[in-house]
Amino acid sequence: MPVVRLRAMSTAYLQTLFEMQLDEEANQMAVTIPRTLENFQRHWEESLVDPNVFARAILLDEYFVGIVSCFPSEGVTQIGYWLDKPVWGKGIATQAVLLLLGEVRIRPIWAKLAASNIASRRVLDKCGFQFQYEHVSPATLRYPECLEVVMRLDR
Repeated sequence: MPVVRLRAMSTAYLQTLFEMQLDEEANQMAVTIPRTLENFQRHWEESLVDPNVFARAILLDEYFVGIVSCFPSEGVTQIGYWLDKPVWGKGIATQAVLLLLGEVRIRPIWAKLAASNIASRRVLDKCGFQFQYEHVSPATLRYPECLEVVMRLDR
């Protein structure tokens, strides 16, 4: 099993993360629209100084391979993650989410994902999130309209 560690997200990882979020296959799976460089920089400048955002770099044997974060959205705390495609399917997302859940004691934590994103659903199931409901999520600048699953973790 690869050694997964979390480290506070810093600006040192942002260029690599920007490039990761441009990947077409990853965006198709997550049903997301990549941010422009300007929007990406603005988002992370705000997020990295927000005391309510817990953003952690995911390191695999000291190499940056993605991000996991908890953040306020729509009046609740949500979790999100993004991994570089070469490390998909190796249990890294599950390990990273569990590590962050051990660090962040806020409960409940909510997760929203495209219903078609089976891999992300498996990660959340393994981490104890429970299905709450499905609904059609309207299109935004970041997300196309899609059927969305909402999950919740209470423990």
